[in-house]
Amino acid sequence: MRSISVALATYNGSRFIKEQLKSLAEQTVLPLELVVTDDASTDDTAEIVRQFAVSAPFPVRLQVNSENLGYKRNFLKCAAFCEGDFIALCDQDDIWLPTKIEAASRLILDQTLMVFHNVEAFRGGQTLGNLYQIKNSNSYLPAGAKFFTFAPWGMSIIFNRSILAYADLHSSSRDTDRVGI
Repeated sequence: MRSISVALATYNGSRFIKEQLKSLAEQTVLPLELVVTDDASTDDTAEIVRQFAVSAPFPVRLQVNSENLGYKRNFLKCAAFCEGDFIALCDQDDIWLPTKIEAASRLILDQTLMVFHNVEAFRGGQTLGNLYQIKNSNSYLPAGAKFFTFAPWGMSIIFNRSILAYADLHSSSRDTDRVGI
């Protein structure tokens, strides 16, 4: 089985992050590690992560940025610190189903570069619907598409760490501020 690191980029997420950290600890297959890069939060997000690290069932490494990098640079910095064969991007306000890493692990083959999954939105325990739904279980990257412009949502991506070597990774990644999402 390939090792999967979780890359969690945070910024003023104290309102949400406890639930997400709990969902990571409840995975049926635990990640190799959790790497957190906090983007100079002004709330107690970093302290919540430090407290979680004490009892987490996997290693937790926290890096607090001295200046705000913005979410894209913060995520790429976080991914670069990960040591696993694959990296799962993680948002501070998500809640993962307990089998997310287990299910992804079954899909990763020798030549796999990326897997991604459906995304469901909910509020107060009630499902609001799908943000993205894969229509075909045999999805392939279209010819000429760049990795992070094709994948629908960052929190649904688990990718081979070899992707980090692409020189244009930052400039080609999806910027939701520009597309109005």
